[in-house]
Amino acid sequence: MRFAVKTTYDHMALTVMAHALRKTFRRRRSIAVHVLAWFVIFLEAICLLLIVGTDSLTFGFRELLSLLVAALVFVAVIREDAINGWLAGRRMLPAVRESETVFDDTGYTTIIQGAQTRWAYGRIQKICETADYFVCFLSKKHGQIFAKSGFTQGTPEEFRIFIAGKTGKPVQYIK
Repeated sequence: MRFAVKTTYDHMALTVMAHALRKTFRRRRSIAVHVLAWFVIFLEAICLLLIVGTDSLTFGFRELLSLLVAALVFVAVIREDAINGWLAGRRMLPAVRESETVFDDTGYTTIIQGAQTRWAYGRIQKICETADYFVCFLSKKHGQIFAKSGFTQGTPEEFRIFIAGKTGKPVQYIK
């Protein structure tokens, strides 16, 4: 069987890849970091309440800095995947934003601006699926994403069965 898929590595795709990475390889570390971040936010809120609750109703530099730290940590926790996707996009070369990948029985080939790279299915360590994408991780730092809307040969449903069979790994659904 043969599949072909075109994908644009835009901010949305990179955000989905960062989310899948956080939910698979970085799961334990992510939970610990989130617990610590929420603790810092809670501690900052308590400190602000204690400062504002005193007789001196001054809201000076220290209080403003404390509020700013809490706000920045909150935004970082809530928008973590979008921030990581944006950072990954900044590191990407403009020429690699568009890719076409062809899957066959022996492996798959990624074509980026005329350059081809051949990959073996054995290199894939994890496969994830979201509502709009498939994500294949070759390591903790290297992933490839395939848009479900970009299939020019085959369907996403057939591809899910095909890739799980070729790699021997289950396809993990990520919300």
